[in-house]
Parts: sequence; structure tokens; C-alpha cells
Amino acid sequence: MNADRKLNQWGLAIISSLLCGAWAYGAGGNPTVMLSVCQDESTIERDVRAYMDQEYAIEARVIYVGEQEDDMVLVYSLSGEDVPTVDAFVDTLVSNRGDGGRVLERVLYIWTEYELPPAARTETVRRRIDDLNRGYQAQYWMPMRLYLKDNHRVLLGFYANIPGQEYPIPAEMAYDMLIRLQIAWKEYYPQLAQVLDATPGAAAKPAAGAESSERKFPWER
Repeated sequence: MNADRKLNQWGLAIISSLLCGAWAYGAGGNPTVMLSVCQDESTIERDVRAYMDQEYAIEARVIYVGEQEDDMVLVYSLSGEDVPTVDAFVDTLVSNRGDGGRVLERVLYIWTEYELPPAARTETVRRRIDDLNRGYQAQYWMPMRLYLKDNHRVLLGFYANIPGQEYPIPAEMAYDMLIRLQIAWKEYYPQLAQVLDATPGAAAKPAAGAESSERKFPWER
């Protein structure tokens, strides 16, 4: 582990709460609910959706992708008074296959994307954002992934691999990853806004107000 990587103060407060009571097991999460490797593209997503709803009363929007529209993706809203509201997506990807194409491992992938205004889609701004992202990841350990996608969308994401049918992971991991994604977005966005505000015509979008039609996460209430 890189000793220079550290949690921001806001994140420390959240994680302290997780460890010390408010969101510890028994107060919310259920350590007996597990996510196991499956052969289809929707079983784990359905399990995560049910867990988040039952344990935390957080409801997801559902979208289907793929040629057969059988690949389920969950959508949660990350909102706050100081940052724009963005969608957080929950999906699984195949990370290992065996004989006959059988799925041996799956990775739980949770991410969000922020679309840059048209005026910011220049080579100069791209270099500035790349520099910001490299510096940010050198300083902080979350998010796991932070990069400029297609030159006009900033992506922040987390992965958790399920290493085999006999090695399931707790469903609580999905909730934990959403918490950490929210922390990362709240910490990262003000620095991104500084880059955008310095670009003519590309000022950062106004932050979402406290009144939102979307359900908020428990730590925002």
C-alpha cells in the first residue's frame, strides 16, 4: 500500500461511523446475505437491488441493455447540496471463464460519469483534467478508477471481484462501494470545478439543491 495515499477528512468521518455504530452490522447491514457467481447478467443485480431496498430502503431504477435486453443495470442517484446530482450504475462483468465459456468469476462494478460541457472538450482542458486525475489518485486511494472517458466524460468507479462460486462476497460490499463513491464524488468535484471554471464557457454546472425528487442515501438525510 502506498503510504502517501490517505483518506480525506470527510471520508474518515463516514468510515468511523461505519465502524463505530451508526451503520455497523446489526444497525443496518446483514452479513449473512452473499453475492455468488452466476451464469446470467441479472441475478447479482437483482440480489443487490433487493438487499439495498430491504436493508436500507434505497430503491433503484432499472435499465436493461444488450441485444436481448437481458443485462440488468441498477441506477442510484448520488445527490448533495455541494455537488451536482449524478447517476451511480451497478453492474457485473465476467472476469474469468472456464471450459465451454462457463463463467467462473464475476466482478461487481459500480461507477458514475460526469459529462463535461461542450466548451470543455478541448485538448487543453483534457490535459488539465488528466493532470488533476493523476494527482488525485496519487493522493487518495479512492475511487479505484478515475479517468476521462471518450474525452468528454469523467468516470469514477469501484470494483469488487467474486473469485469463484465457492467464494461469495457480502452484499454489504455494494452498499459500501456506493458510500465510497459518494465520498469520492464530493471530494473530487470541487477540484474538477476549478478546472472548468478557468475555461471560458465551461463553468461547472450548479450544484443540486437540497430539494430533490430522487431518494437520498441515509448519510445525506
